[in-house]
Amino acid sequence: GEFVMVAPTAVCRGDEGTPIHISAHSNMQDDVVIHGLETTKDGKNLDNRHFTKDGELLLGNDTRFKVGYSVFVGERTSLAHGTLVHGPAYIGNDTFVGMESLVFNAKVGNNVAIGVSSTITGGVQVPDNKFVPPGSIITSQEQVDKLPDRIGSAYEDINEEVIHVNEKLEEGYKELNIQKIIAEREKAMERNILETGSNQ
Repeated sequence: GEFVMVAPTAVCRGDEGTPIHISAHSNMQDDVVIHGLETTKDGKNLDNRHFTKDGELLLGNDTRFKVGYSVFVGERTSLAHGTLVHGPAYIGNDTFVGMESLVFNAKVGNNVAIGVSSTITGGVQVPDNKFVPPGSIITSQEQVDKLPDRIGSAYEDINEEVIHVNEKLEEGYKELNIQKIIAEREKAMERNILETGSNQ
């Protein structure tokens, strides 16, 4: 999507688990990895490997499978440093996934805050406006049902704060003449190549 920030060393590997979609104004911070399980095998779609853009998990014979996603990340969502999102996975809008966390084979709703070093897996569905405390290992819907609300938690406003920083970064880039900077860098690189070549 528009204005997605992909930090250095972040990886979005679209090979076997595709497609992958990151929506507008979201961010993939340093060392984030996005990947997915194989979605088709021997020409057949595999069940429960694609989500719709609305978060519905699809069977392989569903006509919507071809427009589904191995990994879908909503708008204004933050994937903090070292996060691993492995498809099948769905993360909604305005959600924060804390540093070194894992989301695999799971659906996470809108306005969710996931604390650092947490694991969410096992086909669970985390509803909107929930808080996953740091270090949580969520593998059953029963555990999900006991999660507290995000409002009132230590992470209540964390995603808004991260998005605010990224909006300021975006504003800074808009003020720059990016095309001029690119042209200057290319000229400098060409000069360095010529200089290096002439010294050999």
